[in-house]
Amino acid sequence: MSRFLLPAILVLSGCGFAPVSGTYRMIPGTSQSDCPDTGDTGDTGGEPEESTEVVTVSEDLTTMTIGQGEDAITCALDGKDFVCDYPDFSFDFNAYGSDAVETMVLEMEGTWTSDTSFDMDISMVLTCTGADCATLGITDCTSTMTGTAELVE
Repeated sequence: MSRFLLPAILVLSGCGFAPVSGTYRMIPGTSQSDCPDTGDTGDTGGEPEESTEVVTVSEDLTTMTIGQGEDAITCALDGKDFVCDYPDFSFDFNAYGSDAVETMVLEMEGTWTSDTSFDMDISMVLTCTGADCATLGITDCTSTMTGTAELVE
């Protein structure tokens, strides 16, 4: 009986989890936004499209990187869960004579559902401080999106 107990414990504890590095197909899920479509972002107003990204998982299973080069995002792995560290973005309109600072905060977290796929939740919070935010058409808003990633190679 005990020879079945150890394998059962290992399976239940997740010890067999070994996410695979490679090229992943990013499949958008649902999205919601209360941000106005200003038309100046190149956004066509349609739903996000599928893309591919290189995902690299560290050998010690503590980090993963999505993308390559300057645009790569590093994520901390805690078991099957991950949280990604995006740099905040700010634009100061004061340099152009307007009293406004726009800030965008991106966050992504998710869970590996198998060694070759994961689910993710992405949020973007846009805020503006200063007397001229409304004049510039910048309002505080939030966008969220879910997605799935599957290994393609």
